[in-house]
Amino acid sequence: MASLPGTDRGPRAGSPRGVVDATGLEVGNLDCRVGRDPVATAPGTDLKTVFVVRFPAAKNAIHGITRNCTNRPSPIVMIPDSKQTPHQSRQKCVSCGLVNTGSDETCRRCGSPLAIDDSTELRPDPEAAEADSPKKRGLLKRLTWIVGATLISLLVFYLSLLISSDGLQPDQRESVQKAIAVLEQHGFDREAFILKHLTVFRGTDNWWNRYIGHRDAYAATNFPFEVVTLYPEFFTVPVDDNERAAVLLHEASHLMGGGEEAALGFTWRNKQRLGWTADRYKQTRLWYATEQLTRAQFPYIFKCGPDGQSDCF
Repeated sequence: MASLPGTDRGPRAGSPRGVVDATGLEVGNLDCRVGRDPVATAPGTDLKTVFVVRFPAAKNAIHGITRNCTNRPSPIVMIPDSKQTPHQSRQKCVSCGLVNTGSDETCRRCGSPLAIDDSTELRPDPEAAEADSPKKRGLLKRLTWIVGATLISLLVFYLSLLISSDGLQPDQRESVQKAIAVLEQHGFDREAFILKHLTVFRGTDNWWNRYIGHRDAYAATNFPFEVVTLYPEFFTVPVDDNERAAVLLHEASHLMGGGEEAALGFTWRNKQRLGWTADRYKQTRLWYATEQLTRAQFPYIFKCGPDGQSDCF
């Protein structure tokens, strides 16, 4: 193969080494004469013989050419076929070991389904992953859940107070209704409404009262559950409905959220309005006990009169 000046040396004539495309040649037809002919290269370079064979399975044939043409070294360059599947998209069958193309779903040899290689797996779409992930609860939903859970807990606690205690007897209920009627007659409408419609009266201690314990008392209130426990002393110690009304007025203050001091002060300041006065009840057991407790909590209330020790109300 001779090199002539000015001839077209092909698309790669300007490269450092010229290339002759031998695609389509039969390997059996190649002989040493072909290998001995020089191939045109770029100006100023040595003439060297280069064979280019482009077909996938030419390994054995290339070796045969090299063995036959031993007179002169002939470097043979093998260019991969552009139609071949890249290595990254190939799949190897786990059953028979055959390497298949990336588009194959089953093995060409044994027909087994091909598993996708980890190296060819696509990265998960961040948007799809975010769409699939559970959305965070909004503020309104969280508040609703908290309020609902709180209400359920309070309801369970309230029911436990009722289940763990006993109700009033019919005659006891009648005494309670008479005392509430006294409060209504003297203008304590708000307290009477709470006692009549919002309060549950019990005759024995519930589990919470037994756990907390209490001193000798006529009644006990569980706020904010509006449960009032009336002890036997409530029905036996007061001399009439007015004194029982005074006890319920004290408990009504607890039902509205007042503490013991507030309930004592409220009851003592309103005793005249209720008709529970010293000239009629000063000698009763209930009056004496209430006066002693009030003096201990509010000593300034008893600094009126000429002697400075009388009740200011």
